[in-house]
Amino acid sequence: MNNNHNFQLYHWHLEVSGKCTLKCPRCPRINADPMPWINKELSLDFIKKTFTPELLKTKVKRITMCGDIGDPIYASDYIEIIKYIKSHNHKIHIYTITNGSYRKEAWWREFAKVSNEYDTVNFSIDGFDNESNNMYRVGSNWDSIMTGMDIMCKESTAFVYWAAILFSFNQDHIKRIENMAKDMGCDG
Repeated sequence: MNNNHNFQLYHWHLEVSGKCTLKCPRCPRINADPMPWINKELSLDFIKKTFTPELLKTKVKRITMCGDIGDPIYASDYIEIIKYIKSHNHKIHIYTITNGSYRKEAWWREFAKVSNEYDTVNFSIDGFDNESNNMYRVGSNWDSIMTGMDIMCKESTAFVYWAAILFSFNQDHIKRIENMAKDMGCDG
């Protein structure tokens, strides 16, 4: 990668997947038609070409894997991407922002293994049960989210937290959500 302007290359924000199982009312993936610029997902090969071993070893400090139009955990190569990055610099902070729906236990266990104490997993959960969470995170699956959070809290050394957007349907339940996060073992 040429850095002709000598920009700092330590923090990257990647949209690794445009895929998502949810239909959140304010999501541009749902509300803008057509969206020809949506990437479906970034492959491991693309990541390897973009993030050379030298770049990972010397410049990159943090990579935020967020879904502005998708959820990063649905990228087919997501775990392999994390493994590749960590193989060149285990101290790079991988910040995963996800709703956590529909991944199986085996996937979460593998993700827990490749995550380490330098990483953060943000579960974006706005409710306190399946019904309330689906008021905004339409199509989410509470049981799979809780399974993922439980595994990440118990089997990973990553910093795990529960993040909620304040809505009229949950504003009177924030303490309940906070207590649920603590009971799950979330760090924040």
